Amino acid sequence: MKFCIDCGKAIEDAVVACPHCGASQVEAAQPVAEPVVEPDPVIVEVQPTGYQGSANPEDTGSVLWAVLGALIPIVGLVLYLVWKDSKPLSAKRAGMGAIIGFCLGVAGMVL
Repeated sequence: MKFCIDCGKAIEDAVVACPHCGASQVEAAQPVAEPVVEPDPVIVEVQPTGYQGSANPEDTGSVLWAVLGALIPIVGLVLYLVWKDSKPLSAKRAGMGAIIGFCLGVAGMVL
């Protein structure tokens, strides 16, 4: 003897459906859970934006470029535009020199 899985009344062992409530006595097969497989983590190298220095060994970023840019601002501006991608440190110095030279020139004219 066994008991109905729905109403709990006693029934014969070979019975497929309960004679009292009509519930099926065949338990549904439990689905086999597939193991969860996590994908391998994707490693993404994030390139920083903005000015980060230079990997070019020839790009020393010498102060002399700033002095040249300050003395002749148009040269500093041209050097900045030419070097901004290939030699960012030197370009920055030349550009800063050009800005300083321009500001000093304007201040000299005002005075």
